[in-house]
Amino acid sequence: MNAARIKLLLIEDCPADARLIELMLRESRALHVECNWVDNLTDGIERLRGGVFDVVLLDLGLPESIGLDTLKIVCRETRVPTLVVLSGLTDEEIALQALQAGAQDYLVKGQVDTATLTRSIRYAIGRTQAEEALRASTAQQRQQAKYLRTLIDLLPMYAWLKDTSGRYLSVNQATAAARGVSTEQMEGRRDEDFWPPELADAYREDDIQVMSSLERKTVEEVLRGVDGEVWIETYKVPVLDEDGTVLGTVGVARDISERKAVEAAQKTALAEAERLACQRSAFLAQMSHELRTPLNGILGFAQLLQQDKGMNERQLRGLKIIRESGQHLLTLINDILDLARIDAAKVELNPADIALGTFLAVVADIVRVKAEEKSLLFVEQFAPDLPPSVHADEKRLRQVLLNLLSNAVKFTDRGEVVLAVSATARSAASVTLRFEVRDSGIGMTASQTARLFKPFEQVGDAHRREGGTGLGLAISRELVRLMGSDVHVASNPGAGSRFWFELALPLGGSRRPELAAQGRPAGYQGRRRRVLIVDDVPQNRAVLVDSLNVLGFDLAEAADGQQALESAQQSRPDMIVIDVTMPVMDGLEAMRRIRAMPTLAGIPVMASSGNDSQALRAECASAGADAFLPKPVDIELFLIETARLLSLTWVYA
Repeated sequence: MNAARIKLLLIEDCPADARLIELMLRESRALHVECNWVDNLTDGIERLRGGVFDVVLLDLGLPESIGLDTLKIVCRETRVPTLVVLSGLTDEEIALQALQAGAQDYLVKGQVDTATLTRSIRYAIGRTQAEEALRASTAQQRQQAKYLRTLIDLLPMYAWLKDTSGRYLSVNQATAAARGVSTEQMEGRRDEDFWPPELADAYREDDIQVMSSLERKTVEEVLRGVDGEVWIETYKVPVLDEDGTVLGTVGVARDISERKAVEAAQKTALAEAERLACQRSAFLAQMSHELRTPLNGILGFAQLLQQDKGMNERQLRGLKIIRESGQHLLTLINDILDLARIDAAKVELNPADIALGTFLAVVADIVRVKAEEKSLLFVEQFAPDLPPSVHADEKRLRQVLLNLLSNAVKFTDRGEVVLAVSATARSAASVTLRFEVRDSGIGMTASQTARLFKPFEQVGDAHRREGGTGLGLAISRELVRLMGSDVHVASNPGAGSRFWFELALPLGGSRRPELAAQGRPAGYQGRRRRVLIVDDVPQNRAVLVDSLNVLGFDLAEAADGQQALESAQQSRPDMIVIDVTMPVMDGLEAMRRIRAMPTLAGIPVMASSGNDSQALRAECASAGADAFLPKPVDIELFLIETARLLSLTWVYA
């Protein structure tokens, strides 16, 4: 819509109002409008008859015709594709009648600004397009019904539909012809009208069994038609409404000689369904890899450049923005993939030990920036007796907290947003943590609260719903439920909202080691180590090469698994970092071959992928990986794993 010029006819008798609307249209950045103005209804109808306009803005208070009559005259006299009415009246009944009479939207003078007018025109055009699509779809459905009826009648088999009482609702011509009647004569009647009592009773018994068991039934039986007896194979299935109510049965019968061909077709269809299911899983994995690959380069080099001591404050601030923006984009990508996984019931948790204090500090820092942008006070209330480490899915827990906190900031215009974390129960091996998010925002009514966690539901006025899909809270509740708890809410209009949930978590055993307080290392003790970096994307290799090169490592690169094997055999590296998804030979096959070679079997291997799932981690470990590095790469984690695999002692400047 931004690129196309919209031809608009404004019918408005007040020059001041017309000039104001023309000014709003010129100010709109979202619309490219050619505005044509007439000050009376007669000229407006003449212009509509003589030209083509995309949108008409019609004043209902024209001197020649007042109120809804004006709208009715325009709709009767012309073919208006999209019509938005303007009125000085705020009467909702009039607005409803205007919409029923053919208008796509109703605007009240004095309450219209540039944004409102822009939104109304875009909405009106969209509604017109949707209505035209619906009309086309309805016509297409009618046509398809005729085609379907023709197709059913042409099928070389018998087919019929019955209701729950056994009355024929529809039959094809082959079925009626076998009984010596027309389709009209057969529809509305039952089996006892055509068959001997014992045969009609047997057919009725089959129908009742199919409807009660909700399963398909296949029987071999004799069909006695006008041409004699024919052995046929009959398939009967129940027809269910959306709520599970049985509506009747569908039957199809064919000559038994065709059974083998049917079975072969069924096997083919089943194989195709399984293939498509496998393709879907592979697609999700591939999309995860492809979307994260460019972010790996962005976030990786942002981390490396932030450690450059030659950067000034302005450059560091820019790098911080780049890194935070990249992390935000990564979160959006993860949310999109989560929707696909939830739809496929494949959401999984990946628990690990979390340094709780660091985790909460990261969450707080992210939200504090958003709160300060709205001049809100962000308050942290972390109990002093929180355990240093817990065992949980860090990514999913952060996702839930950031969603709740982002919503709190979004729906709060003044005051504060609070994140409170406390321990409500503990034992020698576990702790129950209560996470609570409070705000002093607009609050919600009881009816809004009841709809809050439903997918695609959004509360609040229109401008607060912008930028949201209504899926965040639904996903958050699903994730918390997977963790064994639930999200609760308490809210009152004008008094803010409070969300909380409690998680029973094992205490962390061995927390992920962290780099020393001195910061990033400058080198390591001992002999010079050689590392082979394997990835088909040059930018991904560059991130890892640059992070190790400054520390004194000898580095080699390969673009696929085959090159990696050749390079490793020529100059035996001390460690191999290998991507999983590559052309020619992927990382999994390369790791298997490395472990099968006596000269290479003992080399530590770190697998890396943008598809971070428990299943892939297990597959990498089975192929011979000693560590797993998810993308986008966390440089600190990479150095920690490198030190562990090579038994290094870092040297700090």
